[in-house]
Amino acid sequence: MNPVTGAIYLTWQDDRFSTATCTTPTGSIPVDGIAFSESVDGGATSSTPVMINKTPPNGANPCRQQAFIPAVVASGNGDTIVVTYYDFRNDTNTPAGFEGTDYFAVFCSTATACTNPANWGNERKLTDASFNILNAPVAGGHFLGDYMGLAASGSTTVFPVFGIATTNPNVTAEFTRKIILP
Repeated sequence: MNPVTGAIYLTWQDDRFSTATCTTPTGSIPVDGIAFSESVDGGATSSTPVMINKTPPNGANPCRQQAFIPAVVASGNGDTIVVTYYDFRNDTNTPAGFEGTDYFAVFCSTATACTNPANWGNERKLTDASFNILNAPVAGGHFLGDYMGLAASGSTTVFPVFGIATTNPNVTAEFTRKIILP
């Protein structure tokens, strides 16, 4: 929620924007992106969802276009919306069985229409190096943790807490980064 205007921001993983499919050992699935919508009337109505992640297309392997597990927060002064998410853009499958995963942040100034995907930018990679999501514990899928989130700290700083699978199978570790807003 925007602390100044009261606008409500929603973000989620969604395949409605996809024209590509990812072929897995169990079949084909649509490619997920990160959807954003906002309500400026206390939740009575919401804007049409738009895709805001900046994961580049990958014609050679659409599975590397997947974006997932978003979080959203408004800055303390209400001027910026921040959304974080994971994706596979840097996955090279080297060595075989390594699913390279990274965590990113993207920003929108509330002085612009954040319901326009072109107004989301200044993307930043928050992981130091790609990690192998296949090392994450399996709990109905590869699980990066319950204790992830995103919080504003004043008007120009945001802190995410996010999980990374370690080099030891079935272990994740939590990390944070200080993000100074653009």
